Amino acid sequence: ISDVVLQLNANGERLPELEMLVIIDQLLDLLHAAHAKDIVYNDVDAKHLFWNRDDHQLKVIDWGNAIFLEGDEVTQQGISRQTDVYQVGELLYFIVTGGRRVDIARDAATDFVVDFGDDNRRVHSRLQEIISKALHPNVRLRYPNITALRSDLTTYRAPIERERNQDVAAIAEQLKNESLPMSELRALMTRIEPLSKQDAGYAPTQEAYRIIRDRLRDLSVEADLDAVQIYMQNGNWNRSA
Repeated sequence: ISDVVLQLNANGERLPELEMLVIIDQLLDLLHAAHAKDIVYNDVDAKHLFWNRDDHQLKVIDWGNAIFLEGDEVTQQGISRQTDVYQVGELLYFIVTGGRRVDIARDAATDFVVDFGDDNRRVHSRLQEIISKALHPNVRLRYPNITALRSDLTTYRAPIERERNQDVAAIAEQLKNESLPMSELRALMTRIEPLSKQDAGYAPTQEAYRIIRDRLRDLSVEADLDAVQIYMQNGNWNRSA
């Protein structure tokens, strides 16, 4: 993920928001399972996350800094489940700002909000609030656990995901007509391409994209074969070739 974020930033781009939210949700699911067993990952970082778009799966490596709480809520070094919450906040900030590291003052006020700099307009105000709460230096004002953070991110993601799903479903419904002309298929391709970029590994989008691409290719081949036949019938062998 780290490499992808930095490569995109070099072109003035960011990881698509919906794809980021899907990745983070899988990470939070894993952290929740670890916390249930008194394990704090304690090393959430983009360089430790590997996202397989084709399989829509996240792999998290390097558990060498993990801490076993042994029934305690916090270690003598101050490590707790909220440590992972804070580090997820750092990860989110890194992704949405194209690779910047957040700088948090320890004496932050109750109404603390992270400075997103030039990315302030790119990042939705609600997402800024969620990231800021995850990063609050005062643990009493930070998300108390992964479940609370995940709940807010899920609520934020839901309408984005729902709109995408509805659009993809509408395209899939149109594709049930197997005799769509090339002009309509091209129009559907124009609609599916931005949806695919939102979350490239989402299977229904991939399937709709594949169907449109294959039908456009088949129609193009059919048109070429028709042209060949006409040229041959008229003895135009050069054109036919």
